[in-house]
Amino acid sequence: MGDEFEDAVNQLWGVTSEFTGLGPLEACLDEADFEHCSGLAEDALIGAKMKALEKAFNALKLLKRGCKVVSRSAVRIAGVARTAALSADVPCFEHDVAGLPRDASKIPDSTDCGVCAQRIRDSLGAGEIITIKPAGQHGLGGYRGQDSFWFEHVVVVHNGRVYDGFTGRGGETIAEYKAKWDWPDAINFGF
Repeated sequence: MGDEFEDAVNQLWGVTSEFTGLGPLEACLDEADFEHCSGLAEDALIGAKMKALEKAFNALKLLKRGCKVVSRSAVRIAGVARTAALSADVPCFEHDVAGLPRDASKIPDSTDCGVCAQRIRDSLGAGEIITIKPAGQHGLGGYRGQDSFWFEHVVVVHNGRVYDGFTGRGGETIAEYKAKWDWPDAINFGF
């Protein structure tokens, strides 16, 4: 039954490669010509376009709010690399995530800081999501007068400010934020 088994395996591989997209990759690797690799080039181009569209969409969200962030590569005017203008609805560098900020009494029961940070960054239109971890074997300790019971915490850092579910819509300066922790010297903030 070896022939039947080989046919079944080949048929299974054909179906699997078709569903996973490995067929065109295998053909491209075997033939290494434009005819067989053009589909992969199209996929790569589409992926690059999607990333560019995401960047443009984030920039448009900032523009809608009346915020303009000048990139580091832009010409510096009077030494100022970043400017912000207030809009009528949400001030620049403030998020508008519903239900935030949470009361500090909710810190011991909170577990969704990664999702919260993602929502904040999406609302801001920019920012870096950073995971705070203890520098040693212990947890992060107390935060805002509450025992956090956290072994890591996820925040957004944008334009010199830190945002999480407890900071308020405008975040806090890095120094202000670090001062809210009981053991700031035993925490690897990453910023």
